[in-house]
Amino acid sequence: MHTRFRRIVAAAALWLAAAAAGLGAAAADGAAAELHALLVRQVELSVAVSEGQRQLDGCVGDPSLTSPEIEALRRQLGDMRNELAAAAARADGRAEEMRQAMVRTQALLRVTIEALPAVREKIERIETGRRELLETGRRIRELREAAAR
Repeated sequence: MHTRFRRIVAAAALWLAAAAAGLGAAAADGAAAELHALLVRQVELSVAVSEGQRQLDGCVGDPSLTSPEIEALRRQLGDMRNELAAAAARADGRAEEMRQAMVRTQALLRVTIEALPAVREKIERIETGRRELLETGRRIRELREAAAR
C-alpha cells in the first residue's frame, strides 16, 4: 500500500476513535448511531477522495493515456529536461527560463490528459466524493450542535 495512503488511513482511524469518544452527549438523545455512521462514512470518503487524487496525479505519467498531442508534449518535456540539465551544467543563465517553460508545458500536459474521457470520469468521481464529504461534515456538525444543546 502507498505510504501516503497508509498515513491517511492511520490518521482517519485515530480521528474516528477520538470522535467516537465524544459520543456521550449524542447517545443521550439516540443520535449516536447516526453520528457514528456519518463519522465512518466521512473517513471512507476522505480515504476514497485521497486515493482518487493520488491516482489522478499519476495520470500524467501513465503511458496508457495517450494521444498524438499528449505524446508530443511528453517528448517536448523530455527534450526540455535534457536541455535544462545541459544548461545547468554550462551555467549559462538559461536554466530559470527553461524551468518556467517546463512548468508551462507540464501544466498543458496535465490539462490535455485531464480532458480525456477516462480521466474526466475520475475527476467527476473525486468531485462527487468531495461534495458528499462536505455534506457529511455539515450533517455531523448539525448532530453535534443538537447534542450540545
